[in-house]
Amino acid sequence: MRQVTADQGSQPRFGRVRVGIMRAGVKQGVRTARLAVRTPDESRIVDVAEGSTVDVPGHGSLTVTGVHRRPVPEGRESVDLEWRDEGEVRLSSRR
Repeated sequence: MRQVTADQGSQPRFGRVRVGIMRAGVKQGVRTARLAVRTPDESRIVDVAEGSTVDVPGHGSLTVTGVHRRPVPEGRESVDLEWRDEGEVRLSSRR
């Protein structure tokens, strides 16, 4: 598992997966991030609510664990991401 905080406009990488942080904020009352998820084989844009996970077949899964508004007027919104490689076991599911 890998955790990162990424500013709007950045493109963190998780192995061969690149995640563009297009937008972060509140959509219909829910903290949401618009992400461009790119692999060598696929490119898609998804809106992901805080706490939700996007599966990236053949690579892993990406969870938006936090969406933060800009701290100062000239700042940028940011998103907390948690990446799990495919096949990685979640501790909470090992019951």
